[in-house]
Amino acid sequence: METKQHSNIEAEMQVVGSLLVENGLCHRMKPLAESDFSDPVIAAIYAEIIRRVQQGGLASAVTMKDWAIAYGLSAGLDEGFMIRLLVNLTASAVMPMTSILAHVDAIAEASQKRALSRALAALSAEMETDATPAEIAARAMVAMQQVLGKSTAGHLRNSAEVGREIVEDFKRDLKPISTGIPLLDQAMGGGMMPGYTYGFIARKKVGKTVLASTISSNLNYSGIRHLFVCGEMGMKQIHQRVLARRAKIDPSKFRGLGSPHDRQWMSDVANVVYDDPGNCLYHNAPGMSFHSLKQGYLEAVCCKKVQVVILDYWQLVGGKGKGQSTAEHLDEVAQWLADTGRRYEVANIIMAQANQEGNTRGSEGLKLACDQAYQIHRPDTSLPGVWLEMEETRYTPWQNIGSEEDHPLQMNPQGPWFQQGAAA
Repeated sequence: METKQHSNIEAEMQVVGSLLVENGLCHRMKPLAESDFSDPVIAAIYAEIIRRVQQGGLASAVTMKDWAIAYGLSAGLDEGFMIRLLVNLTASAVMPMTSILAHVDAIAEASQKRALSRALAALSAEMETDATPAEIAARAMVAMQQVLGKSTAGHLRNSAEVGREIVEDFKRDLKPISTGIPLLDQAMGGGMMPGYTYGFIARKKVGKTVLASTISSNLNYSGIRHLFVCGEMGMKQIHQRVLARRAKIDPSKFRGLGSPHDRQWMSDVANVVYDDPGNCLYHNAPGMSFHSLKQGYLEAVCCKKVQVVILDYWQLVGGKGKGQSTAEHLDEVAQWLADTGRRYEVANIIMAQANQEGNTRGSEGLKLACDQAYQIHRPDTSLPGVWLEMEETRYTPWQNIGSEEDHPLQMNPQGPWFQQGAAA
């Protein structure tokens, strides 16, 4: 399936030739991996140039003569071929810098097309296996993500390259995203940062889904497109809470517990529905597998351009691999979410259930993957008071939201939802 059309030999020669003439260009252009070059000999020359420059040496047709001869002999090429190639590459040098950058992009795109061809061939072969269509589709999404999210420089970056990326981030001016809960935003350092992962852990019936749906509704009405993965309650159940909050009605009305003669609430709900800005995408996923989570997450991020993903909740993600323990599976799920969020600059909110001791049930991998993690405390479930204990943070001062004696968040029964201050 991979053909010659997925290569750009001219661009490869011009980029490498330009580097031979001016080594400093490698600090100004987007780095490439040796595997991004379709011609193995040109790829080897590129890798040797980069190695010499990173070690403070000089790379030119003259200084690389001995290396070229040795490489040619090891590859079964005659001595004259490599010397002539170095000279021809030098003659291929192009200026200005904008031309070189365009050639670098062409090389990277051709490399991605070759990788996509290989991925598609592998997926085509899976059609002949016992895998279900849903599993194949999920693997296809993951394979595409791995190709398109691949760093062309591989895993190694020198300090100058990392520094330039940081400067470029300044120019983009990434801003935190408000949760709609001021005290929580303050503890987060201004709100959720794109690419960061936040964990919220609680015993059952304390308020994991209430907090998740509260933040989701706040995001929806503040114009933040996001994904809500419904692993426990169905999307209609969760959205009924949102409608009850916005219409300021008792949520029991949705269960037929209200007076049959009271029809005004239906009109109030309809008004809320028609005014909904539609920035929340629900993924109804009871019994979800890791594959289906990946598929829904990547579709929302790549196709729907969501900025935040909310998972309710972590331990409900099934589909562990053969021979894999539950802890290993959950660790993998948490780390994939954190890694993918960083890659696509999406903020993750992951709800998790705590065991009797207050630790995350099944695995401690969530805390390791999160940039911040909080324990949700509701000392008396018959009362509305809630406080949050910060358990992990990588970038902010330690700061609880309340204490055993002070419960700054209150569960409002109209929803229910969490608010600051006294509940209605």
